[in-house]
Amino acid sequence: MRSTLTFLLVAGWVALLGAQEPEVTLDVSPREIGINETLKFQITISNGPRGRAPSFPNGFDGGDFRLIQSQPSTSSQTSIRNGVVSSVTSYTYYLRANKQGTFTFPAQTVQVGSERYTSKPVQITVGDQVTSVPRGQRRSPWSSFSDPPQRQQRQQYEIFAEMETPRNTYYLGEAIPLAIKVYRTQGLNINGNGSSMDLPDFTDFWVEDVDRETWQDTAIRDNKRYQVDTLAERVLYANKAGTFKIPETRFNLNVQVGNSFFANRQMVERFTNALELEIKPLPDQGKPAGFTNLVGTFKLKGELDKNELKQGESLSLKLIVEGNGNFTAVRDFDLEYLKRDFEIYPGGTPDTEKKGGMVARKSWVYALVPKNAGEQSIALPQLSFFDPDKKEYRMTPEKALSINVLPGEVLDGGRLTAGRERGEIIAEQNLSYIKLGDLGEIGTTVRLTSPMVLAQLAGAVLFADLLLFLGLSLRHRGLAFRHANRGRFAYKQFLKQVSGLSNKEGEAFYAGLHDAMMSFFGDKWDRPGQGLSLEIIRTTFEKKGYPTEGCEAVAACIESIEMARYTGSSAASRDQLLDKAKAAIKTCDEVMA
Repeated sequence: MRSTLTFLLVAGWVALLGAQEPEVTLDVSPREIGINETLKFQITISNGPRGRAPSFPNGFDGGDFRLIQSQPSTSSQTSIRNGVVSSVTSYTYYLRANKQGTFTFPAQTVQVGSERYTSKPVQITVGDQVTSVPRGQRRSPWSSFSDPPQRQQRQQYEIFAEMETPRNTYYLGEAIPLAIKVYRTQGLNINGNGSSMDLPDFTDFWVEDVDRETWQDTAIRDNKRYQVDTLAERVLYANKAGTFKIPETRFNLNVQVGNSFFANRQMVERFTNALELEIKPLPDQGKPAGFTNLVGTFKLKGELDKNELKQGESLSLKLIVEGNGNFTAVRDFDLEYLKRDFEIYPGGTPDTEKKGGMVARKSWVYALVPKNAGEQSIALPQLSFFDPDKKEYRMTPEKALSINVLPGEVLDGGRLTAGRERGEIIAEQNLSYIKLGDLGEIGTTVRLTSPMVLAQLAGAVLFADLLLFLGLSLRHRGLAFRHANRGRFAYKQFLKQVSGLSNKEGEAFYAGLHDAMMSFFGDKWDRPGQGLSLEIIRTTFEKKGYPTEGCEAVAACIESIEMARYTGSSAASRDQLLDKAKAAIKTCDEVMA
């Protein structure tokens, strides 16, 4: 009986809905947006057919706007008032402008059921990029006590991004330092989970990564102080002369105000400015012979590992290039001009040293064997380069190193005892033979002829079993002791966990480091580390009355981990982050002792 009554009520509501004429509203908002904001085209249907989305019989025409998603966001609501059932369903399409200016959003024809509805063209003004972040409603039940209303209304949070180079004009082959930075007001934080950065294609450039950790700084803009996160650094080298445009870098950032668990999080889109660079060709006038397109400022020096040696012995010649520029154009040196007086043996791949993440020094090692005795001079090679500051070709000055070569000892027949020109090896004079007969019998089989040997062997096996049993027993007792005192050994266990992270990279490194830090606090408080969060750690520190510097150090480290997760990283930056985590955990271990 009850099911029958329910069916009749539902059937009555459906009949009432079917009896009402559907109302369709088409709306475009807002009429003024920033280039990084979204435009909404919303279809609202009152008392329309259920379960059937509206269609565009003529297709969707966005004009100067592009759809972010092909499928709309849908919401519906049903209400009963005075026995009358009504429903409202809305379909929202989100669009983004292709460029700044004033544009007309075209009329759209929408079909709902068998009827068609057409909107009016709407004029939309697209302005500059919006940098402000709307302050959402706090989720904390006691938020009204944590921040005065006057302060909440007064605070304005901003975040924007920039792509920077020192200047806009460079020479072909000159190093172009490029930095991508995000500026944010104090108190606005970026959460690495969900954030992403889309770097542009550097089509007309050779690109080198700058091997440096993501770092933070502060800057003043329009009398406002900003936290500056340098998220990516590159060094560009133009492949050809001309004027080239580097597109903007786009960000989708998961931002929040403060570090509280109840802080409101929201996704914002930001993008940097585009860059236009003018690349000048290198001048033909004054170009030296054998020029290798080396551009920058450089110095060359040489070092010898000894000042005196005997004829036939070897010495090491180290050639060092230091400076600022495209070190990739510094090629191996040709020392053919020294072969009249020396035998030359290259030392292989050159060593490089970096400063500020960029190559600042390159060195080669050559082995030289003098052919003649006496005072010898080793002329250093010269390096030609184009100096973009002085706008001229330059060459390193002529330099020479001196060594004293003593006569070498000779064998019978005038042959040298050292060096390549020793002559033939003479038996009984340069070789010593090993007489195998003097070693006795080798490889003979040991025969177990006595029962006493077998008894000794059995005793040895029994003794080994006893040692194994004792060892396992001691290990079990040791593990039980460590578990009972896991808080005392938490820091050592942390160091053991992170000891293998130096060979890992990417998510494996960051996840491993984060888990090791949480496991430390789990060991300290005798609980699993997987369920811990930064908010739990903060709360526990407050309850136990620990000094806050340890917790703040951990918070800064976790924020660096989250930031590095969606930016490029290098071995050097990961090592720096690992050292920062070790220091933070050590501080916590000391304040919690």
